Amino acid sequence: MKDVYIGVEEIYDQAEERLKDTNLQRKIGQYLGEVWPSGFDTTPERPIGVYAPYLSRGSRLEVKAAQIATAAGLDYAVATYEQSEYVTANPGLVDCYRAPLELAKGQKRRLWVVDEMQRPGAIAEATTVYGGNVVEYWGAIRNIVFEEKGLSRSTPVTDMSGWYTFQAKQFGWSKQERSKSPYYYKALMGLYASGRAVLLDTPPSQFFDRVMAPAIRASVDALGVQPLIANAFDTEKRDWVDVSFLSEQQSDKLIMKGVVG
Repeated sequence: MKDVYIGVEEIYDQAEERLKDTNLQRKIGQYLGEVWPSGFDTTPERPIGVYAPYLSRGSRLEVKAAQIATAAGLDYAVATYEQSEYVTANPGLVDCYRAPLELAKGQKRRLWVVDEMQRPGAIAEATTVYGGNVVEYWGAIRNIVFEEKGLSRSTPVTDMSGWYTFQAKQFGWSKQERSKSPYYYKALMGLYASGRAVLLDTPPSQFFDRVMAPAIRASVDALGVQPLIANAFDTEKRDWVDVSFLSEQQSDKLIMKGVVG
């Protein structure tokens, strides 16, 4: 099953071919209940390379995904899941609240930017210790990181939470079950089979075996084609946000006031 991953250099041609296949587009539309996620509801001129973190933070992997997509001739988008509920056992969620920042002179700091009382619940609803919303906090950092790297600050960031919930229900999820992911991933694999979006992913993990592999089998059975997933980069133990280009004064302002620039 893990041979579903293909090289980035191959993914554009395969996606473009599927975009031209009107029968496949119609079949996948029906599979999704005629509800595509925002930004993918019309056939794009070029396939869209998608990176899918919980929040858009301008992290090293997010920057690398944008660079890979651009080099491959893909458009680029970030698909977030802002309604994820914070849990301490998930490093990706912890990084949303405990900012892993690479500062000047090789200094690395992990700062709790969300107070303990604010952590339960959906991450999009959390208020930072500086008084603002955590999504806005990271959005400001992402903008300066992308600008420094010469990437477009206007790259679409789409919160997929509502679409995930809709598709989870369509594929059989009920409120008695805690996890929606085994259900909405069946729809997500359909999206990535369409060629409208291709997933820029890390190597397979336990999550792949537990959630993605069954969802891939379900979508392939229904659609007859594999989702387009590229093993674009290696997993990193900590997905740091590189703001080492900031001056000492700017770094202090970010740490003390949560303000960049």
